Amino acid sequence: MVEDQCVHFDMIVSYQSQSYNIMNTYFINYTLNKFCPYIAIFLVLYLLLEFSQPLVYIIIPFVMYIDRFSFRAGYSVAYCESNGIDLDNNG
Repeated sequence: MVEDQCVHFDMIVSYQSQSYNIMNTYFINYTLNKFCPYIAIFLVLYLLLEFSQPLVYIIIPFVMYIDRFSFRAGYSVAYCESNGIDLDNNG
Protein backbone atom coordinates (compact mmCIF):
# COMPACT_ATOMS: atom_id res chain seq x y z
CA MET A 1 0.00 0.00 0.00
CA VAL A 2 2.84 2.42 0.81
CA GLU A 3 4.49 1.74 -2.55
CA ASP A 4 1.31 2.77 -4.39
CA GLN A 5 1.39 6.21 -2.74
CA CYS A 6 5.02 6.70 -3.78
CA VAL A 7 4.17 5.80 -7.36
CA HIS A 8 1.47 8.47 -7.47
CA PHE A 9 3.87 11.04 -6.06
CA ASP A 10 6.48 10.13 -8.69
CA MET A 11 3.86 10.57 -11.40
CA ILE A 12 3.03 14.05 -10.11
CA VAL A 13 6.68 15.05 -9.94
CA SER A 14 7.39 13.75 -13.45
CA TYR A 15 4.27 15.52 -14.75
CA GLN A 16 5.49 18.94 -13.67
CA SER A 17 7.83 20.38 -16.24
CA GLN A 18 11.27 21.65 -15.33
CA SER A 19 10.49 25.11 -16.74
CA TYR A 20 7.53 25.44 -14.35
CA ASN A 21 9.78 24.93 -11.33
CA ILE A 22 12.38 27.35 -12.67
CA MET A 23 9.82 30.06 -13.45
CA ASN A 24 8.20 29.60 -10.06
CA THR A 25 11.59 30.07 -8.39
CA TYR A 26 12.35 33.18 -10.45
CA PHE A 27 9.00 34.71 -9.50
CA ILE A 28 9.51 34.02 -5.80
CA ASN A 29 13.07 35.38 -5.87
CA TYR A 30 12.02 38.52 -7.73
CA THR A 31 9.13 39.16 -5.36
CA LEU A 32 11.22 38.70 -2.25
CA ASN A 33 14.13 40.78 -3.57
CA LYS A 34 11.82 43.56 -4.73
CA PHE A 35 9.45 43.94 -1.79
CA CYS A 36 11.16 42.57 1.34
CA PRO A 37 13.65 45.47 1.64
CA TYR A 38 10.78 47.96 1.45
CA ILE A 39 8.82 46.07 4.07
CA ALA A 40 11.84 45.84 6.36
CA ILE A 41 12.73 49.52 5.98
CA PHE A 42 9.14 50.70 6.50
CA LEU A 43 8.83 48.45 9.54
CA VAL A 44 12.01 49.84 11.09
CA LEU A 45 10.97 53.41 10.31
CA TYR A 46 7.56 52.82 11.83
CA LEU A 47 8.93 51.18 14.97
CA LEU A 48 11.65 53.77 15.55
CA LEU A 49 10.13 57.01 14.24
CA GLU A 50 6.40 56.19 13.92
CA PHE A 51 6.04 58.25 10.70
CA SER A 52 5.59 61.37 12.82
CA GLN A 53 9.00 62.90 12.19
CA PRO A 54 9.97 64.57 8.91
CA LEU A 55 13.08 62.39 8.65
CA VAL A 56 10.90 59.47 7.57
CA TYR A 57 9.63 61.42 4.57
CA ILE A 58 13.22 62.21 3.59
CA ILE A 59 14.41 58.61 3.88
CA ILE A 60 11.62 57.02 1.80
CA PRO A 61 12.44 58.86 -1.49
CA PHE A 62 16.13 58.02 -1.06
CA VAL A 63 15.27 54.34 -0.67
CA MET A 64 13.15 54.45 -3.81
CA TYR A 65 15.97 56.18 -5.74
CA ILE A 66 18.50 53.57 -4.60
CA ASP A 67 16.19 50.77 -5.68
CA ARG A 68 15.68 52.28 -9.14
CA PHE A 69 19.40 52.98 -9.63
CA SER A 70 20.46 49.51 -8.51
CA PHE A 71 18.02 47.93 -11.00
CA ARG A 72 19.44 49.97 -13.87
CA ALA A 73 23.02 49.17 -12.86
CA GLY A 74 22.22 45.47 -12.60
CA TYR A 75 20.45 45.52 -15.95
CA SER A 76 23.43 47.18 -17.65
CA VAL A 77 25.86 44.62 -16.21
CA ALA A 78 23.63 41.76 -17.33
CA TYR A 79 23.35 43.32 -20.81
CA CYS A 80 27.12 43.66 -21.12
CA GLU A 81 27.74 40.11 -19.92
CA SER A 82 25.14 38.64 -22.28
CA ASN A 83 26.63 40.48 -25.28
CA GLY A 84 30.24 39.55 -24.45
CA ILE A 85 31.39 43.04 -23.47
CA ASP A 86 34.43 42.86 -21.20
CA LEU A 87 33.74 44.86 -18.05
CA ASP A 88 37.32 44.63 -16.79
CA ASN A 89 38.78 46.32 -19.88
CA ASN A 90 39.17 50.07 -19.26
CA GLY A 91 40.30 51.01 -22.77
